Amino acid sequence: MIKIKAFTLGELLVVLVVSSIAITISFLALENVQKQLKSIQSIFETQQQINHLERSITTDLNLFIGVYNATTVSYTHLTLPTTPYV
Repeated sequence: MIKIKAFTLGELLVVLVVSSIAITISFLALENVQKQLKSIQSIFETQQQINHLERSITTDLNLFIGVYNATTVSYTHLTLPTTPYV
């Protein structure tokens, strides 16, 4: 009888179990990374909206320099000094 070198069924089952555990851990790690990326993306988008709002407000305030008085319903235009403050 010729003996063929091969793995036993028990060895193959051990490899299968170890591989399954490794793949499960990899998928759990991937899920955690995806959650972190979504969180980072959400924070980034919020920061972009805040920056856009700040730019819009700054632009508006630079275009319209004046004081609105609600009690007398009047608008007073302010003049800016020609020399910068030192």
